Amino acid sequence: MEEIEYLDFVDENNNVIEKEDLCMNDFDYLLEKAKEEKIEKNVVGSVIVNRQGKILIMSRKSDDFMGGIDELPSGNMEIGEDIPTALAREVKEETNCELNEILYYIDSFDYKSGSGKNARQYNFAIKVKETDNIVLTEHESYSWQTVEEIINNPKITHEVKNTIKRYNDIKLEYEAMIEKYKIKLELIKYIEQIVNYHYNLNDKGHGVEHAKYVINRSFEFAYQVESINLEMVYVIAAYHDVAHHIDAKNHETISAKMLMEDKKLKDFFTDEQIKIMSEAVEDHRSSMETEPRSIYGKIVSSADRNTSVEVTLKRCYSYNRRHFSELKESEIIEECRKFLLKKFGINGYARSKMFFDDKEYKKYLDDITDLALDSDKFAVEIKKVNEIY
Repeated sequence: MEEIEYLDFVDENNNVIEKEDLCMNDFDYLLEKAKEEKIEKNVVGSVIVNRQGKILIMSRKSDDFMGGIDELPSGNMEIGEDIPTALAREVKEETNCELNEILYYIDSFDYKSGSGKNARQYNFAIKVKETDNIVLTEHESYSWQTVEEIINNPKITHEVKNTIKRYNDIKLEYEAMIEKYKIKLELIKYIEQIVNYHYNLNDKGHGVEHAKYVINRSFEFAYQVESINLEMVYVIAAYHDVAHHIDAKNHETISAKMLMEDKKLKDFFTDEQIKIMSEAVEDHRSSMETEPRSIYGKIVSSADRNTSVEVTLKRCYSYNRRHFSELKESEIIEECRKFLLKKFGINGYARSKMFFDDKEYKKYLDDITDLALDSDKFAVEIKKVNEIY
């Protein structure tokens, strides 16, 4: 594999990206993104669960802003605070609980504050040292509610309900990886940080949803192989597109390099396993002339094959709009059509390497090819999917 120094990494404006800028730092990337998007007030929210599996819900005082609603423990970040510090302070102030551990980032939502500022609340699943001694300082009352009770609670906002749904989805996803695939919880928590950081910097077609899709399909194909290391499969799938936001054309090489130099992975894998994983990431692109060097590369290469025509049209249009902004709308659409025929058409390179029986992908190839062969129908569909009016 070609040696690439981190200091050689540049963004699309040819600005050098330092190594530390490619790593998570106490969720600072969330605040950087908020700053770019003109968010004026940052708020942290906590999902706290007791021994019975119920979630702590606080009721606002009737004379407060948005008085009478039920909400998660939450509060404004102070100037100069990072997110872990703000979480610990707010949880202590609002509940008297002491933060023990931040389990994972769930999601965020935006709203107008009482003073009219653009606010964003970042929500985290956390552990506290004790849940039996809640002391209220800013709320009227509190209760412990199940996910179902929260979803059906008319006093809870739509945004908070979505956060709880997302929390429950992540919880079930983690449980499945631990119980079904035997992935260590500490590895899951670390890799999820990698995914949330890097894939949120990628374009829409290569975002967090895409990473999850490749992870799930990788597990499906891995089950067709005897004596496979599922933790390696998981890490490879998670890492395969981490560098797409750095250099889309060479992302597989940079992603492989980043995996190889990730010291944290040494806590879970041998040097030889890390080398195999790095090679698999580098080998995952379907446009490569040679076959992947290992079964792990074949798994991620197969899993990375999108099977949704809609996603393909969104991804292709997003990429071409971003990289060829000088082209007219009709020219971008035609470039997309020609590219998709070259990749997925009867003689397309994406058809040449199928390492597993994948009926879903075969149907997709037929559907996308039929659409791309009809230029008029293709133009109508890509405009519809991308909401071009």
